[in-house]
Amino acid sequence: MPDRRALKTRKKKLSNGTPVHSFQTLLSEMSTIVCNDARVPSVPEIPSFTIITTPNEVQRKALELVGLKQLSKRRQK
Repeated sequence: MPDRRALKTRKKKLSNGTPVHSFQTLLSEMSTIVCNDARVPSVPEIPSFTIITTPNEVQRKALELVGLKQLSKRRQK
């Protein structure tokens, strides 16, 4: 039976088909989660509000692994 770590390294994919990340590529992936300040120009009395982008599957897993489950539970609608 081949070593699973060696197989992942060689194929550069996990058993579920997602790519294996290095620390640098994972940081790059995580950097796409951003906070956007938004406002409604036609209704200036409404205060601005913040929208956080929804994490994708890889980002959700990484957030869960570092103990940030609140952010990881945001789902796309």
